[in-house]
Amino acid sequence: MHRGTKRKPITAARVENALDTLADLMSRSRHAALMVPIWKRLEQEQERLRDQEATIEAAKARAAARAAAARATQAGN
Repeated sequence: MHRGTKRKPITAARVENALDTLADLMSRSRHAALMVPIWKRLEQEQERLRDQEATIEAAKARAAARAAAARATQAGN
């Protein structure tokens, strides 16, 4: 990969896809035990990303609620 190539952001969906791929590989491999650390790391990353996405959504919902309340207050004046 050269310097000008942009990487796709890591998302919970991409990690989920990686887990699916790894599950397929592990189910067919005699050496599945060697892939366990990768599996565990992907699960950790998936949980972290889901938590991050949930926090961002909660923040957006809070901001939207505050903006709606401010508009309601202005409309009442």
